[in-house]
Amino acid sequence: MAWEISHGADAWSTAYENLQNSSVDWLREACAAAGADIAVDETEADWLDTYESLLGEYGGLHADTLADMALRYIEHWNTCDNGGFNFYIDQDGHYSVSVDLIEG
Repeated sequence: MAWEISHGADAWSTAYENLQNSSVDWLREACAAAGADIAVDETEADWLDTYESLLGEYGGLHADTLADMALRYIEHWNTCDNGGFNFYIDQDGHYSVSVDLIEG
């Protein structure tokens, strides 16, 4: 079960910091999945084509740009997991980011 995000500024700030500390490849995959979720309302094949296209399109982007994009996708879905520990980047939460600081 998913919840609507109702966190304060500290949680958003921590989630953003965690995004900034994520790998470029993971951010690219998360943003491509979220973008495909928004763009495609049809079949799984259409979703996969869109996902792969977005992966290529996002291939040259830097981590900070992708972190900003991921934050916008989080704002779009406005959804977190049950308990509010992770913000969903894509529609179903296959990609999410913790609101607790991840030491790394």
